[in-house]
Amino acid sequence: MEDVAVVDCDGVIINSIPGIRRVSTECVGKFFPVEDLNKKLEKLVVRFGGEGFTAGSKKALESLFPEEEHRKKREECHQMIIARRREIYDKARPFPGAIEAVKLLSESFHLVISSALECDIIYYWLRRNGLGKGWFEMICGEEDGEKSTHLELIRRTFPGAWVWCIGNSPADMLGDFPIGVAEQLWHKELLLAGGAGEVISALEEIFDVLY
Repeated sequence: MEDVAVVDCDGVIINSIPGIRRVSTECVGKFFPVEDLNKKLEKLVVRFGGEGFTAGSKKALESLFPEEEHRKKREECHQMIIARRREIYDKARPFPGAIEAVKLLSESFHLVISSALECDIIYYWLRRNGLGKGWFEMICGEEDGEKSTHLELIRRTFPGAWVWCIGNSPADMLGDFPIGVAEQLWHKELLLAGGAGEVISALEEIFDVLY
């Protein structure tokens, strides 16, 4: 029985955080002050990223502007961000070495995507960026539930297999050996505290852990 490699999209394969930060800043700026917002957004994306784009962006806004008086503006801002999410993935590129790493993983593992993105956005992005859909034996998206539910589906599909989970948020630190992907020290510490057995700086380093 081959092992299963479960890979997140945002922040692991797709370099989407700059786009999320840009669109969020532009939308938030229509309703709220944006001073020092960029410094906070990346941490919020990581913190809430495993919960789905829709739920995560809503929770991030509530964290930034929790006052009840801001409820209406938060909702309007949230709807504006959601309306522009396709734009983020139109422009987001793969991380350097990510496509090559995914191809190599598909040759030695049952390769699965577990993402908080909607499946149609995942398929759309894969086509645009030269990742063969056939490389993945299973793709779990927002429609399939939370990351823990994805893991249950994966274990049923590949009974008895060892499951490596690779992601950049605490919600991804699941499976038999969770591997975090982070460059900054605060991010690495967050993933280790969330259960990561190892943290790498980029997906292309994954083979240093797996072999």
